[in-house]
Amino acid sequence: MQKKTLVWLIVVAVLTVFLVTSFLFAMMQKPRVIFADSLRFPVNTELTLSDVVKDVQGGRLSEPEKLLDSSKKGLIQFTFTVENLFKIQSEKEIMVEFYSSDTPKKEEPGETEKPNTSEKPSTTTTAPSSTTTTKKPSTTTKPQNNGENPGESASLNPPFGSKGSLIDGVYTTSNGKTLEVKNGIAYVDGILIANKSYSLPKTYTSPYLQTETEQAYYQLQTAAVKAGILSEFKNKLVIKSAYRSWNDQNYIFNNYVKRDGLDQAMTYSARPGHSEHQTGMAMDLLTSSTAESKTEKFKPALDWLSDNAYKYGFILRYPEGKSEITGYIFEPWHYRYVGTELAEILYNHGDWITLEEYFGVDSVYRGY
Repeated sequence: MQKKTLVWLIVVAVLTVFLVTSFLFAMMQKPRVIFADSLRFPVNTELTLSDVVKDVQGGRLSEPEKLLDSSKKGLIQFTFTVENLFKIQSEKEIMVEFYSSDTPKKEEPGETEKPNTSEKPSTTTTAPSSTTTTKKPSTTTKPQNNGENPGESASLNPPFGSKGSLIDGVYTTSNGKTLEVKNGIAYVDGILIANKSYSLPKTYTSPYLQTETEQAYYQLQTAAVKAGILSEFKNKLVIKSAYRSWNDQNYIFNNYVKRDGLDQAMTYSARPGHSEHQTGMAMDLLTSSTAESKTEKFKPALDWLSDNAYKYGFILRYPEGKSEITGYIFEPWHYRYVGTELAEILYNHGDWITLEEYFGVDSVYRGY
């Protein structure tokens, strides 16, 4: 009897030690902080901690609405506090870069000089300059097939090799547009295109926004402030996300796959290399949440953007009802810069035409 009692006492003691140790370990666990997709913003942007911290796994921010000082240009370090599930606090650090850019003088849409939309970026792996000019490709130029693109007429063959890779050369789209692939980057009539069919190399990089895109953004913001649609946002046309590297997109996409599964993730997030954000010419404005976009706070501003952004060279990239064409759900916050001439055509009096429809190309993953 005494032996049994002793055994039980030992078992209870071991369990108690285990439970106490586990509890103490859990108490001491520090939360994992996941930062926003981009940590680069214009000087004097109104930012809170919740704008630069995407998620806190195993805890929360102690002061999510704490304002960050964005008055100085450069890379600035901020210290903030998180707390775990037991409200034990610990300090974290984050580096945020602020850049300055002179806001160009606002011109009325009718007076704004139209950019040359036939200009296209350099096809090196560094993102092209928006002012670089390139002669329009000849439709008679034969692509470099490298044995992957058989056929008699090079201009009529699809530009895809094994596993969906792009083959350098000049082609004709179903709408008779000139499609040129150079150094693995696709342009249709001189406009860079990135979608599920046409990818960018992993080494392709860009500023947060291309120069011409950034200038047009400031013009759009000035017009939005004048129209009074940003009062809910302290007169800031907030960029939630602009340039993302291949690696950034890879991290984001894989997290969405883990959360929602591959099929669902592909309806709203791009595989790495296929995201327009990698071009430096695309922006998510004000929000990137479908639920938020339908609220009284966001919908009036997003509706105004849909009706006016084209005047400054931006297109609503993923319009409502066009998911089967673009490959993505309706995103009323996602805008791409293409220049005022093409943007006005695609606006189509409010009945948006997609780049895929206008250029005569598809948006379908190949080789995955």
